[in-house]
Amino acid sequence: MDTRGLLKRLDKEWQGLLQSLRGLSDEAMSGPGLVGEWSGKDLLGHIATWENEAMKAMAEVMQGNRPPGYGKHGGIDVFNARESAKKARLSLGEARSRLTDSHKRLVELVAGMPEEWWERENPVRRRLRLDTYGHYRIHTRGVLEWRKENGL
Repeated sequence: MDTRGLLKRLDKEWQGLLQSLRGLSDEAMSGPGLVGEWSGKDLLGHIATWENEAMKAMAEVMQGNRPPGYGKHGGIDVFNARESAKKARLSLGEARSRLTDSHKRLVELVAGMPEEWWERENPVRRRLRLDTYGHYRIHTRGVLEWRKENGL
């Protein structure tokens, strides 16, 4: 895969996520239960968190270090809960803004990276897939299931 192909894949899954959320009321986006216990606002914060984690991991690997693990945080679930609690006081607008900002920075980082990082599977590519476009797909399915269950 080359940079252009990777950016295309990233954008396809990103657009799918945005489309799954499009048209939901502020009430649906702010109340619990859209994705598990999370509101749409919580989901936006969660996605932004993992985009930021992807960028941190990519920077570490590019410097020859191991990407950060989550054992020191008590595991992924504990990390997710802590990060979600940090963002709980954000308004829906702030959550949207943070997500837009993190995604823009992510796309700029990917676009500016040397082509050889995308030619074969490696820790940078793996983290990008797991933390971004693969992750978007998982949550897109969750939102679409919620919409179906709620006749939306």
